[in-house]
Amino acid sequence: MTDIIKLPATGAEAGLPKHERLRMYLIRELTEGRLVPGNALPTEVELAAAAGMSRNTVRQALAELQRNGVIRRVPGCGTFVHESAMERLKPGLNLFALVIPETRAGYYPSLQCGVREAADKLLGQVIVCDSGNDPLRQADILLKLMDTKVAGIALV
Repeated sequence: MTDIIKLPATGAEAGLPKHERLRMYLIRELTEGRLVPGNALPTEVELAAAAGMSRNTVRQALAELQRNGVIRRVPGCGTFVHESAMERLKPGLNLFALVIPETRAGYYPSLQCGVREAADKLLGQVIVCDSGNDPLRQADILLKLMDTKVAGIALV
């Protein structure tokens, strides 16, 4: 992979910043099977030389991939394709649903806060559904959520 990296010079990607084109190149390598989960990536210096860009530009592309959970960096060992990279690249909503009987009383506000913090770590969003402690309404909410591509549902 440390051969010359050919980033698009024409077309839709050509107008994008270099770090974005490198990020898209690495994702393409993964989706087309040339990189597989667990593979080590070349060093920042090697990637910079192969792509003809600065190390800071490479670092910016890798930081974005790391934030999205596609790669993981192990200090002193290197940068690796994350084991669940393919799952994280699948299109769809990264939406989590919390179905609770009430939103403002008891421990429910702190529960909502905890779920939001966990979703933030996964770059996801949370939808809070207030069932009003009505089992029929709760069932209706669950049926609607099943039709939506949610990553997970917490039911209280």
